[in-house]
Amino acid sequence: MTKKFLPGRYELPGGHIAFGEDITTGLKRAILEELGVHIIVGDPFAAFGYINQARGAHSVKIVYLARLVSQLERITLHPEDHSEYTWFSQGQLHMAEYPQGDPEFAAITRAFTLLDGETLNFGLSA
Repeated sequence: MTKKFLPGRYELPGGHIAFGEDITTGLKRAILEELGVHIIVGDPFAAFGYINQARGAHSVKIVYLARLVSQLERITLHPEDHSEYTWFSQGQLHMAEYPQGDPEFAAITRAFTLLDGETLNFGLSA
């Protein structure tokens, strides 16, 4: 891994939006730059903040469901962003080795719940 932030860790692909750029347009651009593929952006379903000590930045990540439009075989990693990629099933998530309480892991788990058609419990009471 060539990155200083989270080296050797799996992370969701994405990126920063440029000044004045629409958020979904920015996501499509970032995925094209990082993976060389086109996507259709669905609904956002998770958001969390994180601090990148390497860049001295505090960022907010908004996680969207997306559909791959390009063929899977067309994925070409930008080497300065990622060294490898893999697809995980819900049962294989433990292989990603996220630390306890990691918000990205929670977002991925939530995505599987949504894709399975289950409703989410938000802990709200009447």
